Amino acid sequence: MTKKTKVNNSEKVKYEELFFYTIPLCNNDLLLHKEVLYKHFPAYKKINKEKVKLNSVFVDYHTGVFTLALQKDEMRFQQIYFRVEMGTLHVACDCGMPGQVLCEHAYRALSNIIHRKLGRLEPYYWPGFEPDAEGISKYLDIRFTQQDAYIKPSFDFGNLFKRGLGFKKQDDVSFEQKLPEPAFKKEGVHDVLGYQLLYNSHSFYRNHLPFLIPFIGTTTKSGDGISYYKTYLKNVKQFKHGLNLSKEQIILNEISYAMFEIATSIPFNKVKGEYSPATKEYMPLMLNLWRKAIPKLRFEQHIKSSYSYNLNTLPSRPKKTDLKVSQITMSELDISFVLSDNGDYYQLVPIIKANGKDISEHYFKVSLFIIEPITSSHYHFHLIGNLQDEYLLNWLDENQRRLTVLKQDFESFYDGFLKKLSECYQVMFRRYKGSKLQPYRYERCR
Repeated sequence: MTKKTKVNNSEKVKYEELFFYTIPLCNNDLLLHKEVLYKHFPAYKKINKEKVKLNSVFVDYHTGVFTLALQKDEMRFQQIYFRVEMGTLHVACDCGMPGQVLCEHAYRALSNIIHRKLGRLEPYYWPGFEPDAEGISKYLDIRFTQQDAYIKPSFDFGNLFKRGLGFKKQDDVSFEQKLPEPAFKKEGVHDVLGYQLLYNSHSFYRNHLPFLIPFIGTTTKSGDGISYYKTYLKNVKQFKHGLNLSKEQIILNEISYAMFEIATSIPFNKVKGEYSPATKEYMPLMLNLWRKAIPKLRFEQHIKSSYSYNLNTLPSRPKKTDLKVSQITMSELDISFVLSDNGDYYQLVPIIKANGKDISEHYFKVSLFIIEPITSSHYHFHLIGNLQDEYLLNWLDENQRRLTVLKQDFESFYDGFLKKLSECYQVMFRRYKGSKLQPYRYERCR
């Protein structure tokens, strides 16, 4: 059930009785530059030094207007009010702004925002989602501190579509690719060659591209499982063992080594939730190596996987307790979307099918793969078909796999996002309080 966040507002302010001074931002990025502010307050060079020391504290937010209190040493002075619109900032002060020019109180508060946020006003822009006159917000989680107002979408709504801006990090997603018209078993204890997939998530700050690494293990008496893991085969160890390898295994080992070289040579990301430029550069090559490796893996009996936390301390052999029995395929994933009418908003969610089976509710997204957990100890890895799908699914995964847009913003959402999406992926539509899905058509949702 959706929670409603209530913002504490100790006193009611009639905003219509205030004079709001308008500052054109001169850009479409919701940035307030110092040079623009100076033009509206030429006296900034002569401002009283005591006023310069005033801090601004967020105290209220409702009906689209933020309230700031100027204070020094816990003593409060004027209150400043501001509202952000696309391309425009409106600001008022309870001094009344004599002469209808920007006052030094408002200038001081806006200067603090420029200093704290580098002039970014986008965090204060939530058109249609703002708390109402009672301070209640259906869509937002809001928290005030002495320094700032921290606002984010409520968990149930994932990524909110902002009028004029679209979704958060929407530019990270591209829409270029359109929709298209076992091995011999030997019984008894013996050494075998196996393969381990080491992976982690793109959102992990030490993310790396997934790779195969061959290992030598000793089987159980039945020959079905592995009782002891001896060593990884990497670098010069690649062929130093007593096994007779097939031609396919020799090729597979060379592919694995090429993967290992790529994964371990790319510096780790410093920013959680993003691939580094170097990682993105090597992703097409790694994806191609996986396409070559997977057909050869179908002949291998011992395939494992484990989550990798730090390649800098990769041990000399697999750790048995971390391993899961695994299956790795590149059968085509079917990615589609359902657009649901939820009354005053629409919500878009992805539907993922593997081999015709809907796995949307329980899949894990990791770098270059979707994991379908068969059991807690058995994973099926589905290779992503292309980098467009990779970036799109990673982006959705950061926001609970939900995109939310108000009905009043639907046309902008359609023009800036949904139209492009529907040219690449099938989109189905569910009517308000309905259960039946039908092919989405723009006229139905208007």
